[in-house]
Amino acid sequence: MKAPAIQLKNDYYRKLNPANLERYISRRWRLMEPCLSSTGRLLDLGCGRGMLCKFFAGKKYRVTGLDYSWQNLKIASEYSPDGHYLTGNAEKIPFRDHCFDTVFVNALLHHVVSPRKILLESYRILAPGGIMIVIEPRRWHPLIMLQALSQRAEWGTFRLSSTRVRRDACKIFKQAALAAGGFSGLFYPFRKWPRRQIVRSFFGFSESLMQALHLNTHFYIIIRKPNS
Repeated sequence: MKAPAIQLKNDYYRKLNPANLERYISRRWRLMEPCLSSTGRLLDLGCGRGMLCKFFAGKKYRVTGLDYSWQNLKIASEYSPDGHYLTGNAEKIPFRDHCFDTVFVNALLHHVVSPRKILLESYRILAPGGIMIVIEPRRWHPLIMLQALSQRAEWGTFRLSSTRVRRDACKIFKQAALAAGGFSGLFYPFRKWPRRQIVRSFFGFSESLMQALHLNTHFYIIIRKPNS
């Protein structure tokens, strides 16, 4: 079973555009850094192929990645071998209570049936004083709508309300968010994408225009679990 995973890994990460990947990560890190401790146990829920796991491991966090796809985790374990990876359901996280200092949820909630279950499970596994970070696409942003309409896997974007996510998070965590807001930043990772070059160019130009007009493509919520 290792050969297909290696091939997937090589095909995917060999084509990544380092500049775009750096932009993708740095925009998210600028939001998170003021609220996080310098080290600790971090769970990346829906970690995918491990791009952010590698980044967090480089920051000396003890990283665990949970994803539903074992194929993704095979790639992640090769790309970021310092992390620990586990296949599982984010709506029923297979960890004991209070065992993580940070739970990071990046573009996962719009893929699940019950986002509230993710929030409840994140609260359960967070240690007192721990931080949860949620980043999701804004459903009514024109580029997000176009992206969602063109990819069946993204249709859940239309169901996800930033207002509802924030309200549920504050209710579950029993306090207001440390930080909440929006930012502009889609992700164009590949060096070569010839069949979609025109589409990529259109999205790149449109994103720059939307950013100039302060129309955010994503929302974020950062919230702390009470110490007692």
